[in-house]
Amino acid sequence: MDDNHRLIEDYVQRYRGRTRKDYRREIQSFYIFVEKDLPEVEKQDIEGYLTELKKKKTATTVQRIYHQLATFYHELYKNEKISSNPFFKVQKPKASKQVKKDRVPSFQELERLLRVLREEFSLRDYAMVLLISTTGIRLKEALHIKWSDFFLDGRDNLGLRVQKGSYDRYVKIYPEVWEVLERYRKEVLKVGASYLKEDYYIFISRNDREDYRRYADIIKPLSESWLRPVLVAACKKAEIPLYTAKDLRHANAMHALKLGASTEEIQQQLGWNNKNFVNRYNGVIASLEKSANDYTHSYFTRIINEETDKS
Repeated sequence: MDDNHRLIEDYVQRYRGRTRKDYRREIQSFYIFVEKDLPEVEKQDIEGYLTELKKKKTATTVQRIYHQLATFYHELYKNEKISSNPFFKVQKPKASKQVKKDRVPSFQELERLLRVLREEFSLRDYAMVLLISTTGIRLKEALHIKWSDFFLDGRDNLGLRVQKGSYDRYVKIYPEVWEVLERYRKEVLKVGASYLKEDYYIFISRNDREDYRRYADIIKPLSESWLRPVLVAACKKAEIPLYTAKDLRHANAMHALKLGASTEEIQQQLGWNNKNFVNRYNGVIASLEKSANDYTHSYFTRIINEETDKS
């Protein structure tokens, strides 16, 4: 192992799993591009690499790679492996906060996606995407939902308590979505109603199902990387662009805003710290199709109930 690879390996040991692989890959790609020893890198080398990245990567990805490389060089400088940090002279690339139109699935695309998931994928995969699409919760939040997080209010509205740090918020769950989750509990997990009172994770690995019926309290939730290949395959089968869980969350916010939801209601639903975040959607809302009030609920209800009608 030469000195450059040793510097990389020494640095990435502070990370674990996928994060370690990501940092190693990006630093090694940079090393291959500059074709010089890492301690000898200069401002123009970094700027040249960022320029090349911008030709084939999104602004957000370029910003992430910049951060990974800058963090690596900060550590080299702090540990006196280099006499000066070339990243001090490089302007950080900016990624627009504005959501782009092509990153927002239309109702028609959502219908095609959900139909494919329902008919050709597992009930777990369908339930997860349906939950994110209809509530706008984050993927990480969805993965960490437990059965005891669901509740009925005084008016028999079904709700979900979503935790983010020490802060809780509450989102409404469509009855039809709850029916899908109940089917998943009964038909896939094969556990009784007693689980609904327990702090057991809902979305788990197929390999953990048998143990879940006996030792549910020690079963961990799925990782965030699990959903991406599911969406890649489902979007391909549905013949729509590749959408991520974040895109589904954006779609929930924008369609709701178009239908007349207030910024305060969206802020509560999506768990934003600042209601001004809604400004990121201004350029897209005008292009969304017109719909009647409460259309979102009736639309998803129709999609979900298609299967029942066929049976």
